[in-house]
Parts: sequence; C-alpha cells; structure tokens
Amino acid sequence: MVPSIHNHTQAHQNKKSRIVAITSGKGGVGKTTLSINLARILTELQKRVLLIDADLGLANVDIHLGLQSQYTLQDVIGGRKKFQDIALVVSNGFRVIPASSGVQNLTDLNPEERDFLIGVFQKGAESTDIVLLDIGAGIGANAVKFSQASDEVLVITHPEPAAITDAYAMMKILWTGAPDKKISFIMNMVQVETEAKRMAQNLKSVCRQFLNHDPDCVGFLPVESKMRTALVKRKVFVELYPDSLYAQKLKEAAFKFFFHKSFGPIARGFSGFISKLMKKMAGSGIDIPSGSA
Repeated sequence: MVPSIHNHTQAHQNKKSRIVAITSGKGGVGKTTLSINLARILTELQKRVLLIDADLGLANVDIHLGLQSQYTLQDVIGGRKKFQDIALVVSNGFRVIPASSGVQNLTDLNPEERDFLIGVFQKGAESTDIVLLDIGAGIGANAVKFSQASDEVLVITHPEPAAITDAYAMMKILWTGAPDKKISFIMNMVQVETEAKRMAQNLKSVCRQFLNHDPDCVGFLPVESKMRTALVKRKVFVELYPDSLYAQKLKEAAFKFFFHKSFGPIARGFSGFISKLMKKMAGSGIDIPSGSA
C-alpha cells in the first residue's frame, strides 16, 4: 500500500517545478512507456505534471498517446502563440510538449530569444509541480546535456547484462560532468524479481567501487503482457489497468522517488533548467570517459 501523501503535497506545493530527466543507457527498455505511465501516476498523487518529449532523435510520446501538435516553440518565440497553446492536455490530466514542438531548435536561439523562452517557460510552469523530460536513449550529447541540466535523473534499465552495462556507462558519463547530480535507477520489464534485485545490487556495488557514488534503486516493474494492448489503443496502461501489479509497483516507486524524505533535491524551476541547459548547449561538447570502469 502506498502511504498517504497529503503532508508531502502541502510541503511541496509552494516550491518551484522539479525537473526530472528520464533516460536510459540503451533503447528497448521501455523508457517512453514508463515516462507516460509515471506522469499519469503522479497526477493521481495530486501532482501537476508536464511531460516533455526531449528525445530529439526518435520522438514518439505523441504517437503513444495519439496526440497531434499543431504549434511549435517557434510560434511562442515569435509571439504568435502562448505556452498553453503548445502544451497538449492529455485526457487524464497531465500536459505534454512533443519533441516536434521545436525543442531541437533550442541550440539556434540568440541570447534575446533564450531569455524570452526562459520567461515563457517560467510562467507556463507556474502551474506545474513536476516536469518530466523523456530523454533519448544512449550517451549522445543531447541526452547527456539535458540530463545534466535537470534537477535529478532517473535511469531506466532492465535485468539484462547489456542494459545494466549501458546504465552504468550513462551514470559514469553524467557523474563525470556533474559530480553532485542526484541519479537513481529503476528496473523495468522484470520477470524474476529476486534476480532483478541481485543485478541491482551488483550495479550499485560497481558504482560505489569505481564511481564513488551509490545510486538509489527506486523499484522493480514487472513485465506486463497487456502493455501492448494499451499501446495499440494509444492509451495509458495504468489508466486502463489501474489494479495491475505494474500500476501498484509504479505507484510505490513514484512515492519513493518523489515523496520520500531521503529523495528530492531543492528544485531550481524551469528557468534554472533552461539557463543551465543553454550553457551546456553553448559548450564545445561533452567528455566521454574511456575504459570500462
């Protein structure tokens, strides 16, 4: 059973938006599906959520939800539309900004446009508690910079050696560029939880030994045979099957990650995120550590 969040909600309601990057070391681990379902769970936990598809190479949040984006960030920057015109409202409560809305053009903005966009997002995020960034999989420059600019990172992996190795590689790169970054991970598509827990402990042990960090594992989400049904219907799984084990486990993980007292750094808000992202985008690139450890 998930504990009551009433006191936690009151304690957080006056804080700035919390920016969480959701990423993975490799594709095929269910990152976007998890991001969408997490957004839905958080609305049930009385949080106002904005989900941004920041996967610039393979944007598909809108496809998963059957959404069509009519306007882009360029329309906002040009003064033709307001923030609320590009933030699509999903029927179950949270808002979505598809990657097709011009997120990839952030690197092309001049200083005046960037300042204007920061102000737009700051105003638009006033009614948002949590911003989820669905980041592209892998260790590409955009994925790393978006993750490092966020308040914290949730890495999605699953109990398979290659996925664990890639999750470790992502954490290593992120901590190389942002040593103080709060990084947690979650095990998705779990078939045998005892085996998944063993692999999670191994990942934590390797991080402690070689990276001097101990990432938190916030949960274990089971393989769900009906997930494809939700995808075909372009619906959110936890909305179609709210009593499923997957929905229960995800809600427990969401509570641990977003409400437990040992989690949750001070949120800098969207203006802080955009400012930091612009600085990283303006840099000469990222350093990819060599070696396996």
